[in-house]
Amino acid sequence: MFPSSEEIEEQIHHERKLLRQYTQNLRHTESQIATFAFNQIPIHLLNQQEFFENKRTNILKKIQELEQQKNVVIPIKEIEIKVQLIYQALPTGVLHLYSQDDLPIVKYNIVNHTNIAKTVILSSWIEQFSFLHSDTLRIDSGQNQTCTQLPILKLDEVANIYEVRKAVLHTRASWIENGQESLLFIQDHNIQFLARDVITWAIISDDNTVRDLSYQIAAWVTPNNSAIVEMLRCAADYSPTGALWGYQGSSRLEERSTRVRSQVKAIFEALKLKGDITYINSPINFGKQANEVQQRVNLPKDSLLQRQANCVDGAVLYASLLERAAIIPAIVLIKGHAFVGWEISPGSSQYEFLETTMTKSHSFEEAFTKGMQQFKKVESLVNRPLFDPQGFARLLNIKEIRNRGVFPME
Repeated sequence: MFPSSEEIEEQIHHERKLLRQYTQNLRHTESQIATFAFNQIPIHLLNQQEFFENKRTNILKKIQELEQQKNVVIPIKEIEIKVQLIYQALPTGVLHLYSQDDLPIVKYNIVNHTNIAKTVILSSWIEQFSFLHSDTLRIDSGQNQTCTQLPILKLDEVANIYEVRKAVLHTRASWIENGQESLLFIQDHNIQFLARDVITWAIISDDNTVRDLSYQIAAWVTPNNSAIVEMLRCAADYSPTGALWGYQGSSRLEERSTRVRSQVKAIFEALKLKGDITYINSPINFGKQANEVQQRVNLPKDSLLQRQANCVDGAVLYASLLERAAIIPAIVLIKGHAFVGWEISPGSSQYEFLETTMTKSHSFEEAFTKGMQQFKKVESLVNRPLFDPQGFARLLNIKEIRNRGVFPME
């Protein structure tokens, strides 16, 4: 026996009551979240937000089904919403560094075809792997508006993704009509999580604009890992004083640069004799591709464990050891290659360089000479955009990038 329209209406009334309750709970939770800085939000509040949004989604779907049973047509065409998935391969290791404004995952385009203002609620979340992102917008009559979203990852869920993994991104839109919330749509989008150690060097938009993300290599510079700490202790044995002291000990620039270079040499000798790091010819994948330029980069602990590294692996390994030794590292990126450098004195903007791929096969002096020669050749290209036909280079000062909020991945 089918329920009567009165029974359906009664059930709809009950569901709307629940919807109001969960909405109130959600708004209260969101007001609490708003009092915290982004990286200090208590996890229980984010979990509450996700719980209340999931409840609202299920209730809205049920209300829509009930309204369809009583032949109530929701005028979806009055509000037109298009969803664009900006990119489908998500860099697990650094996605939390992305900005909703600069590098969102989802973009909504909303058009209000009615003659009155409308309120829409837009939500997105990655099943299992993220918290829910929700925005409430007021769209004036005839107005066209865009909205971008970037759900916050649950870092514990993505911490051990070292192979490509499929996931589902949900998007949902609803609107407020006569004080009642009606579901417009729920869409599912297939996405992929890249392995945690894959970096996206750049994103290339349809109009051929290049978004340079090379600075995010600083996340691979991990000075606090126990393997780095142990290797630096070994490096101290190769120092003339039996210690590594960073920039301390001299105020004269020339003398300080010499003292710093002697510490870099100690690190070089430790990696050569204790680390036994072998260079593997696997060039930087820095050529222009369809939409994104990506590469797998070993974390320093893995390079030490495997006793091998390509040029960029070696650059982040050296940079990690330098940063741990209180020396400001820099990574130089050019087409097809990377090497390491260091600021000879804090704030001096003067650098010295080392060709890390020569660690096992050559002396420190030879690797140092090669590094200095290489940078001299590309110094004039540092400020040119990625993929400039005349060449390009990047001098990435790790301390400056840390000040931009890019911290070690582990």
